[in-house]
Amino acid sequence: MPTQIRIGQEATISITDRGFQYGDGCFSTIAVKFGKVCHWTEHLRRFEDSLQRLAIKTPDWNEISAVLTALARDFANEGVIKVVITRGQGGRGYATYHQDHDFEPNVVITSAPMPSNYEKLRRSGIQLGICQQPLGVSPMLAGMKHLNRLEQVVIRREIDANGWQDALVTNTDGHVIETGLANLFWEKSEQLFTPNVGRSGVAGVMRDVVIAKANEQGVSVSIVDTSISSLLEEAESLFICNSLMGAVPVTAIENRVYPKGALYCRIAPQLFQ
Repeated sequence: MPTQIRIGQEATISITDRGFQYGDGCFSTIAVKFGKVCHWTEHLRRFEDSLQRLAIKTPDWNEISAVLTALARDFANEGVIKVVITRGQGGRGYATYHQDHDFEPNVVITSAPMPSNYEKLRRSGIQLGICQQPLGVSPMLAGMKHLNRLEQVVIRREIDANGWQDALVTNTDGHVIETGLANLFWEKSEQLFTPNVGRSGVAGVMRDVVIAKANEQGVSVSIVDTSISSLLEEAESLFICNSLMGAVPVTAIENRVYPKGALYCRIAPQLFQ
């Protein structure tokens, strides 16, 4: 059976789809620049890893890539494409195997304009609060952009309630993991550091791109477990990144003010090249 690809904001799926019923799937949000899909190879690599870990059938990547290329042509400047892949529809209960039913993945692809505030954030930077709501520890799911995003919904509510632009988020072990929007990097003694996302959080595509660009320039990147207090004490400058915004400098965490880092200035302009 061919991959079921549904395209556009009006696309529909069955209420028996396991993505709707159980969050049984994964997704990725992809930047478009001047009619071209950005970092599709990296997004594809994460999709393949996530689908393998979830034991979801592999869809037709050539067909998906063709749809992405066609949608990207609609954007003369910047845009966003979101790809959601679910296990498919049918079956009762959590079981992913039924003798009388063979799950076929559903793929939903939508596009939208790029958020208008990202360019401003890249120029002016972002201020962070510190969330009280922690992420759970789940090595089985850590790193994936799976469809179970309730933690992020609750975290976003806390951010909005406090009037923050974004905020640092720890896990229940007390380790800094990410922000509500993005992955996190900081500079100290001409080295880069980023949190370990092996037990909580998302291994973002742009996080991988930043690490690769830094390594190309001979910049050391250490993946670490650290607390909020240690981060505030040690970081000389910080930035956040995701696949849409690229990299954005952190200008303040609560009342602590930070300069734009030298390594950020070297790496950030290269992220969409």
